[in-house]
Amino acid sequence: NLLHENCELWKKLNFKHYSFEQKRDCFCIYPPYAGEDGWYTVEVEYTEDEVRPTIKINGDVVFDLPKGYVGVKMIEQLFDLIHDEIQEDYWNMKLQFNNIHGYPQYFYIDREEKLVDEEYSYEIRNFKKKKK
Repeated sequence: NLLHENCELWKKLNFKHYSFEQKRDCFCIYPPYAGEDGWYTVEVEYTEDEVRPTIKINGDVVFDLPKGYVGVKMIEQLFDLIHDEIQEDYWNMKLQFNNIHGYPQYFYIDREEKLVDEEYSYEIRNFKKKKK
């Protein structure tokens, strides 16, 4: 399936250092680390000796996602979230992958047609592979 194919492409590329801008839309206020438009920058760097990457949100190193950064998802976490969400019933879902790197560029899910505040989306833009 499309989700599996893109996840495999992403894993195969095995990026060790990259950044992207992310936005999570829902019926809630934007978190304090997001700009007025809701966007924030995520940078991920795996070093040779570490299993867990160093993560920066808007340039600040964070040690524990989601503690303090609820809603921020690394790309691997987005794949997991999408996989879990589509196992359940939903009314409407939209999913778009990056053609080159396979990561989810846009994900929207609305579980119930008649409910107004349970839908949400994630969007990624300005993906950049960083040099070591």
